[in-house]
Amino acid sequence: MSLPNEKQADLQTYLTANTPKPLLKDQVNYWGNYPKFFVSMMKAFFGDKATAENSWGYDWAAEVG
Repeated sequence: MSLPNEKQADLQTYLTANTPKPLLKDQVNYWGNYPKFFVSMMKAFFGDKATAENSWGYDWAAEVG
């Protein structure tokens, strides 16, 4: 998983930039689950403090500048 960069100001922008799109119809795309993986990772980092209301702690994540 990549770190957010300065151009990815919010969670949706970050997820859109990092979730690959299928190239073919009905293509299996493991990394298409990137949003689920990211939320799971943030819950592991921040526990009960990571909630949908605070974008799973996205603003607390380190940022590559």
